[in-house]
Amino acid sequence: MEFNIVKVYGKCMKRVISRIATLFKGIQITLPIAIIIGVAVFSISLYFVQVNKSKSIEKQQQIELEAKKEKENREYVAERKLDCLAIYKTESDKWNNVRGWNYVEPSDNPFDFGADTCEIIYENSKYNKGICAATLAEYEGESNLDMRALIIECDETFTKSF
Repeated sequence: MEFNIVKVYGKCMKRVISRIATLFKGIQITLPIAIIIGVAVFSISLYFVQVNKSKSIEKQQQIELEAKKEKENREYVAERKLDCLAIYKTESDKWNNVRGWNYVEPSDNPFDFGADTCEIIYENSKYNKGICAATLAEYEGESNLDMRALIIECDETFTKSF
């Protein structure tokens, strides 16, 4: 079943003209006045069809723009991951304690300062599980500035951001 807009508008126009004619039943309405009123109604409806059509086109353009932006973002992240991998390989060639890498993707949050960074993970050569556990137990509950350095030395790994 095919939708024919001319037939639908023709039927609608006949209904509009007949309703206008019944509305002004007591008033002598001439054919030119009925035609003018019908054309006015038709042109107003045609105007609203065009407005809806333009809104639909704008919405489609917005969707395409968002898709393009998302694609560019994915390409950027892929490129940054390759850069991070290259940094990891360079660092592992330079140092023997490099254990891994991690890429933190960009965030829409303007206060997220850790986003869009490459983190290289290193093994802490000063780490000794037995000594760290005993020493941390001694300092528990104290507020000492040396505690921070001790905690850093008692991490198995540490990271460096690029």
